[in-house]
Amino acid sequence: MLVRSKNKNEKIVLGLLSYTSTEAASSEELRELLKRYCEKDSYEIFLYKDNQHDNFLGLLAIECLQGANDLVGQSDQKEQEIIYIHRVAVIPSFRNEGVGYQMFKELRSAFPLAQILGSMEIADIVSKWQSRFQSEIQQKDHQ
Repeated sequence: MLVRSKNKNEKIVLGLLSYTSTEAASSEELRELLKRYCEKDSYEIFLYKDNQHDNFLGLLAIECLQGANDLVGQSDQKEQEIIYIHRVAVIPSFRNEGVGYQMFKELRSAFPLAQILGSMEIADIVSKWQSRFQSEIQQKDHQ
C-alpha cells in the first residue's frame, strides 16, 4: 500500500531518498531535498509497504501537474492530470522482486486518469512499467 508521507516518517524518507541518487548525497543535501518536496503543494512523497512486511520497502517522489492540456492535445476536454515521477527507491534487499512495479500499479490506481511520466533518469523504467501494466489489462480483458 502507498502511504502519503510528505510530512511524516522523516528518517525513513531520508534513508530511501539516499538510494535515489547515483552520487553520495550528504544528510544535509537530503534534508534540503526533502524540504523542497515539503514546501511545494504539487509535490508528494509516498512510502510503500506490502501486506507481508512491517517496514516500508520503497518510496515514490512525484509531482502532480494539472492543466497541461496543450501538452497532451486535449485542450477541449477536462483538464488532464500528469503525474511526474521524480524519484523511485526500493530497499536493496527487495530490489528485483517487483516492488517498484507494485508501487507503480498502486499509483496508477490512485490516479487512474492521469498520464504518468518519469524523470530523465527513470523514464525507461516508467515506460516498462506502463507497457507491463497495459499488457496485464489486455490479458484480463481477453479472459
